[in-house]
Amino acid sequence: MKNETIIYKNPNRPAKCVWGLPRARGKVGSYLHLHPELEFLYVEKGRMNNVLEDCEQITQNGDIIFFNSRVPHATQFLEDGTVQHMVQFKVPSTFRGSFRYLSYLLGRTVKPFFVFHPEDKDYEDLKSHFIDMIEQEAEAGAAGDYRVTADIFYIMSILQRRGLLPDERAAFDFGQLQKLVPLFEYIDGHFAEEITLESCAAILCLNKSYLCRVFRAATGTTLWDFINFVRVCKSEEMLVSEMSLSEIAYAAGFSSPSYFHRTFKKYKQISPSEFRKLHQGTEPMLLG
Repeated sequence: MKNETIIYKNPNRPAKCVWGLPRARGKVGSYLHLHPELEFLYVEKGRMNNVLEDCEQITQNGDIIFFNSRVPHATQFLEDGTVQHMVQFKVPSTFRGSFRYLSYLLGRTVKPFFVFHPEDKDYEDLKSHFIDMIEQEAEAGAAGDYRVTADIFYIMSILQRRGLLPDERAAFDFGQLQKLVPLFEYIDGHFAEEITLESCAAILCLNKSYLCRVFRAATGTTLWDFINFVRVCKSEEMLVSEMSLSEIAYAAGFSSPSYFHRTFKKYKQISPSEFRKLHQGTEPMLLG
């Protein structure tokens, strides 16, 4: 299975939009792969077989199939002349600043995929914005950037209403999160240094055991998992540089290159060296 990296032509439009061409029966549209982006395939004509790890789903004229983030999938055309169009985009977060890592930690899909049929509620709205995104691909300038961004957020609203995405606002205790803001900011600014439980507790004037309980209750994860995830995100920015993997490990705050390797693979499903190969010659995709 391939961990696919999607390259965006325009950094202000975190989306890839492709008009399809007629394809022959039996032709493979894509082999089994996954990526963090959401993906939509609109079958304008013909039939397709959409293969997931544990099931298959046939789509035909007019259907739009949605694949959630990091869901392994592959496609094959079942009729001569089948035409499918594709839109992929990064999941936009409503979190900003030091909160921005939390939405990435959610990482839990509600449903791996969903098929919108022409007779379904929301179908026409989804199709309209899907087509608009592809058409705006050719328009340069800020107007096109705003239009594509608006389309993305409208489509996200449809997915949220249909329960097809995790609701980050419902997943976290915002009252408790507000109390943790100084700690989030401290970790974001001092990730390369040694961070201890004592130093974190001192930031909030809490005892160590109570801090651990409050942090898990508010975020659904442990303090150390959060710190490691921030360091992994910071290391991504360095992996497109000329720094060695050992240099990156220590610069990102990891105690050893081997620990960096294990932790990076835990969160990204690929090793740092594999990530570097996939992103050679590209600009880092910063969070927030």
